[in-house]
This record gives sequence, C-alpha cells and structure tokens, in this order.
Amino acid sequence: MIKRYANTQNGQVHVRTWQAEGASAPPLVCLHAIPYSGLHFAVLAPLLLRGRTVICPDYPGYGASDAPAGEASVEAYAATLLDALGHLGFSGPLDLLGFHTGCLVGPEMALQAPERVRRLVLIDVPFYGPEQRQELLPSESLPPSYSADLDSLQPAWQRNVASKLGRQEMDRCLALLAEQLRTGQQAHAGFAAAYSYASDEFLPRVQQPCLVIATGSSLAEPSREAAQVLPKGTLLEFPELGPPVLDTGAEPLAAACRAFLDGPEPAAETR
Repeated sequence: MIKRYANTQNGQVHVRTWQAEGASAPPLVCLHAIPYSGLHFAVLAPLLLRGRTVICPDYPGYGASDAPAGEASVEAYAATLLDALGHLGFSGPLDLLGFHTGCLVGPEMALQAPERVRRLVLIDVPFYGPEQRQELLPSESLPPSYSADLDSLQPAWQRNVASKLGRQEMDRCLALLAEQLRTGQQAHAGFAAAYSYASDEFLPRVQQPCLVIATGSSLAEPSREAAQVLPKGTLLEFPELGPPVLDTGAEPLAAACRAFLDGPEPAAETR
C-alpha cells in the first residue's frame, strides 16, 4: 500500500493505493462510508487487485484529507475526488466501488464525468425518496456530543469496538474508531450531505453498468429499489453477510466485484 496526497482546488486529498504488478484493467476507486476514510477498505482492497490498481481516497474533511472550504455535499465530494484522481494520473477509464455514502458519491462522479467512469459496484445503497430523506435528515446529521465527560465517547466506542470485537481484531476496531474521532465535531457533515442528496432523481440518470449488492443490513430494501431505477442495474444479494461486512464478507464481495468488473457488458435489465 502506498499513501499519497493530491493537491486540488479544495485542498489536499489523501489517497491509499494498492498497485498490482502488470496492471492492465481499469483502476478501481473505492468510496468509503461516513464517518470513516479509505482505511475502511484495508481488508477488501488487496483481494480486488488481480490485474488492477485499487485506489481508496478520503473525502474532504475525513481521514487525512483537508476539510472542505465550503458546505459539504455529495456533488462537492465527487468533484474534488475527480480532481484529485486526475492530479494523480488516473484520468480514466475508471471503475468505482461505493459503500453506503460511497454509493451516492460514485454515481455522482459518473454523472459529472461520464467519459471517465466505466462501471460501478454499489454495496448497501442508502437510496431514499424525498420524504424519507426529510424525515431522516434531522436525526442522522446531528453533530457528535463530545464533552469533557469521558462517557460522551461511549457511542463511538460501542459502534466501533464493543459491537465489532470478535468479528474484527482489536487493532482494526481501534483504527476505525480513530478515523471516526479524527473528524471531531464535523463528523455529521457527510451525513447531512448524504441525506440532502436527491438520489431518487440522480441515480436514474446513470448510464454506466452498475452492480448493486445488498447484504443482510437495514439497507437491503433501499438497495433493491436502487437497482430497479438504475438503467443498467443488476442486483446481487448476500443476506447472510452482516457487519462489519467489508471485513467479514471481504472474500465473497471481492469475488462478486471481480466477476462483474472483468465480465462482458452486462444486460440492461434489473433483477
């Protein structure tokens, strides 16, 4: 793994890159969930290599990337990452893999630069209509309530360590906890961006082939609905896979991704 920074018009973007020897397939850009970073893909990325370079950037304001100059939005994330990838020499064609928030950033990148995006894989898509987004936005975009009281860290500890230990090693749990905590009081900015993004309007405009993967999470039904509206969407379900799915489900997910990305042009029908 190589760590690099790209200078963009919106500050520096931090990128982790896994390089395969003799890579000939289009590079694969992995787009993480909020409030984490490209480190989210540390287990999955090496399994995706096989003839391609795997690139895992951090969104502005997350991981080691600079905070955005203005208000966070899915559109701004997509534009900044496209800029960063271009500065690093990855101008296209590119394949994209999104997880949670990344399932919105990826399609937006495809809409902003359709000539640079070849195929997309979207794992657990937060696809909601305007009423659902309006209902979820206030609670999902609340800033963290950190204080001098150590107990204020309890929700982050529960989410990243207590609920995952046994399925993830302690060091991995702590690494992801650190990625969440380093966002400080702005951890909520990406959630506000995601729940303000009109995915029901924009996903139907994506013309590239898309593999939508639904795991055994609360996003299974939204993922099925997303597959239906994507013009070239294909649905694949792994109901047996539970969180932390990018780690515990890394092998079957990697196999499904490789089969789709290396396969023939997918049919336009959904299933």
